[in-house]
Amino acid sequence: MKKSTKIFGLAGILLVGMTTASNEVPLNTKNLNRRIPIVAAPNLFKGIELVDIPKIELPEAKVQESLRPYGPKRLNEKTLNKFINFIYKNVKVSAVVDKKFVKSIVDAESERYVYVKSNVGARGLMQLMPDTWHIMEKESDFYKEAFNPYKNLRAGIKYLDHLNTYCKGTFPKWNKLSVKNKQIIIAAAYNGGIGRLMKNNWDINEMPEETRLYVKKIKKFNP
Repeated sequence: MKKSTKIFGLAGILLVGMTTASNEVPLNTKNLNRRIPIVAAPNLFKGIELVDIPKIELPEAKVQESLRPYGPKRLNEKTLNKFINFIYKNVKVSAVVDKKFVKSIVDAESERYVYVKSNVGARGLMQLMPDTWHIMEKESDFYKEAFNPYKNLRAGIKYLDHLNTYCKGTFPKWNKLSVKNKQIIIAAAYNGGIGRLMKNNWDINEMPEETRLYVKKIKKFNP
């Protein structure tokens, strides 16, 4: 009788021992905090389920530098636009949070690399933290789907819109500000935290250096 064995996860690959030889190499980008195992015997991938790799949802979009079965490494302009357009058709967003502003956030946060992970645990294109994710994406598991570009973008866009609504109700004379000035304040809150920004009387110059430099990036990407 022919026996079959199903090995789950990358850890399972390492347990094969006598029949596989594996090495870990970093991807060739400083922005990608992720290592991919290379298995010497590719035929052994048959029947192996890589359970820790999220399935990528690509609504009619092609990807740049595809890493099968790991999904796209980095989104090109066309693909990013398709994701954002798809989300804006299905999610109601304030005019303040326009598409160009969203793209500037993506560029500042991840440079459009899908699998970026920060030292504090922020993940994906828009570098979302677990708490933020669970507020915006209540039905999705952060640890399983934060690297999914569609869901990461959707959660990030919803959070930007949430910050706009919050600022509208708390910032003095919010409606008299220009759209660009509103976006700068939202970007500062996105990076440095809305609570800290309010504590500093909405003064971006009183925010940490990281946030001040971040705001300069947003101004550069979204003049």
